[in-house]
Amino acid sequence: MANTYMMKKVLFFFLLFGLFFIKGIGVAFCQVETFSEVAAMDFLRMKQVSGKDSNDHLSYAIRSSSLFFNAVEPKRKFWQKKAAFELRNIGFTQRQNDNLGLGHNDGSMLASVGIQQRASIALAARWKRVHLQLAPEWMTAENKDPLPFKIDASDPNYMARYYLSTVNKIDMYWRYGKDPIDKFLPGQSSLKYQTKSLAFGVSTESMWWGPSLRNGLVMSNNASNFPYLTLNSVAPVETKAGRFEGQIIYGNLTNPEFEHPDHERMKGIWLAGIAEKDSSKRSLAGFVVSWEPKWTPNLFIGMASAASAYRNKQDRAVVSFPFFTSRKPIKIGSVFLRYVMPQEKTELYFEFGRSDKMATPFNLVRDSIPLGYTAGIRKMMPLSGGKSHMFIAIELTRLELPEPRLVFIVNEPFGRPLTNSWYAGSQVLQGYTNYGQVMGSWIGPGSNSQTLQFGWVKGAKKIIITGERVQHNNDFYYYNYLTSSIQTQYQNPNKHWADINATGQIQWNIRNLLISGAWSYTSLLNYRWIKLDGGFAGPSKVSDRKNTQIQLSAFWFFNKNMLK
Repeated sequence: MANTYMMKKVLFFFLLFGLFFIKGIGVAFCQVETFSEVAAMDFLRMKQVSGKDSNDHLSYAIRSSSLFFNAVEPKRKFWQKKAAFELRNIGFTQRQNDNLGLGHNDGSMLASVGIQQRASIALAARWKRVHLQLAPEWMTAENKDPLPFKIDASDPNYMARYYLSTVNKIDMYWRYGKDPIDKFLPGQSSLKYQTKSLAFGVSTESMWWGPSLRNGLVMSNNASNFPYLTLNSVAPVETKAGRFEGQIIYGNLTNPEFEHPDHERMKGIWLAGIAEKDSSKRSLAGFVVSWEPKWTPNLFIGMASAASAYRNKQDRAVVSFPFFTSRKPIKIGSVFLRYVMPQEKTELYFEFGRSDKMATPFNLVRDSIPLGYTAGIRKMMPLSGGKSHMFIAIELTRLELPEPRLVFIVNEPFGRPLTNSWYAGSQVLQGYTNYGQVMGSWIGPGSNSQTLQFGWVKGAKKIIITGERVQHNNDFYYYNYLTSSIQTQYQNPNKHWADINATGQIQWNIRNLLISGAWSYTSLLNYRWIKLDGGFAGPSKVSDRKNTQIQLSAFWFFNKNMLK
């Protein structure tokens, strides 16, 4: 036993050492997972899949910081008294990008080159049914200049078309101003009136809706936090028809105080091509519901929907609910299912949605646009009598329009494009974003991804390698590279922007301390849909990009049982 323990320690330190010194390897690595309580709920989810917790009936279709602390060790002293206080965790994350501001599913962290740091502390207090969680965050970033990109001189309409189809219809920032960033934020804080099953109050916590692990179609923690009112379940509500979970929110979104980083170039090309966007506040309303039918245990069926609109002084348009609005907003919705097979130690999930309205069964079959989906499977294989597990996971996401013709106005293929892409808006020109970041799937409109993951896990400990390919915004690609015909066989096939990714990451807990380290390298082929050399299929020394990312985090949990 002693030899086995020593071998595990040697393996751990060898792998951790290797992550920081394998920069010369020619493998492509992508951005890594950033620790959050939303991500930490996967500790509990994998216990459910592996059959370790047969009483766990959570769907994991609703994830947040407070839900994690509600679900992990529910019998601790904090819940036993009428009045209680607890320190939950204190943490620090540091990330460094050397060439491009890459990152995803990381909440308040922003696209930034150089060193970026975030420190946080979480504490909670309750008096009877009133619950307070204070979890502020302090974030700083060097915000250095990213590598510039060259425009193809033979394509004079590139920037104009990029603005008409993308920048004028959605805020997706790859840099926030030119000065260092220093922000103090409310973070994962909330104040709620909470019963055994339901809670109502105000919150700024990051949320994740739906069963996916990397790409949430309607709501994820990809964007910065925003304030909202919430009515949500904290445990499954049991009825004669089965168990239900859900959340309804109403909040306010924030616009970046900086102009879009591409404006500086566009002003010298076509100033009139930059849309003037309404700077009014925007409202967001949404809901998610999940149902585990009484007759089919471990099957979770649900739907999610959200809508966003301006709140200006002229008409004070406010989204009242995803079903009803006082003016045309951005609407998105999805239906999903997740099936857990504890005996086989396997889970399957699927989320199918559309970007222009609620995803009711009628809307899903009425027409073919604009649809998207995420599908995944995870299989766990026990080791050492089930004390630890190896696992393999696959997730596929497709947000590209199913037919390139849907980008173009009928009989006017060379004019302005239609607005069918996910998260883009013809009325709300910031799109489905908060502070310049997409609130749904991090890959963004018109994009596709394929993810393959291998790993070892034991409670909070994990060693994971991920391979991933992301194809960026094919909707814009088809619009820009239209030739004399809109038939796909005549499109320019060698300028798709694709990232070839893999991730190596170690997370380990030593009593109360949870540490994580990762080194990554991203290869971006035909960066921003431009290819200037390299022939038809060869690499481009001019237009391809590479980025090295190092990330370290350390979190101290005041209750070590939260990491078991």
